[in-house]
Amino acid sequence: MINRPMLSVFIKMSVLVFLLSGCGQHGRVDFSNICSIYKAFPEWEQAARAAEHQHGIPSSLLFAVIHQESRFLADARPQRDRLFGFLPGPRFSSAYGFAQVLDATWQNYITQTGHQGADRAHFPDAVDFVGWYLSAIATRGRIPVTDGYRLYLAYHEGYRGYLKGSWRRKKVLINAAKRVANRAKQYQRGMARCR
Repeated sequence: MINRPMLSVFIKMSVLVFLLSGCGQHGRVDFSNICSIYKAFPEWEQAARAAEHQHGIPSSLLFAVIHQESRFLADARPQRDRLFGFLPGPRFSSAYGFAQVLDATWQNYITQTGHQGADRAHFPDAVDFVGWYLSAIATRGRIPVTDGYRLYLAYHEGYRGYLKGSWRRKKVLINAAKRVANRAKQYQRGMARCR
């Protein structure tokens, strides 16, 4: 017969194993390989194609931006400041979700598109936002929709910040924009192989 403390430990361990196994599919996906993403999340492929059709931004670039922003984590948030070196303080910004969208920018998207109930942690909504936002930037800034480098700089800095050139002093951001452009090309090549 199992004693009460042992039963309690067994139940807790079983629950932990069950919860961790729920993360398994996400853990097996190679997010540098678009075919692996498509296989694990076919609904993401459909959502990205719909956003590409709607906004004219290549789905390879949409995926590359989301990879850079959140590594495909639905509930991604910026780090917190630390109070006294160890207590969690406020976050650096209100950015949230797959696309790391600020509260005010997300509200603007909802207002302009009429997508009431859209959620930054829901991939179809997030990828549609990225397409909508990049399309607006491309149009206003006369940036080609295939120029992942410049579009990402403007995505990160906002259109006005991009025009002011605030990104020129940010080596980390410049390197991130290069990664986005390269990843978009990598995803584009992979898409041809997946099909």
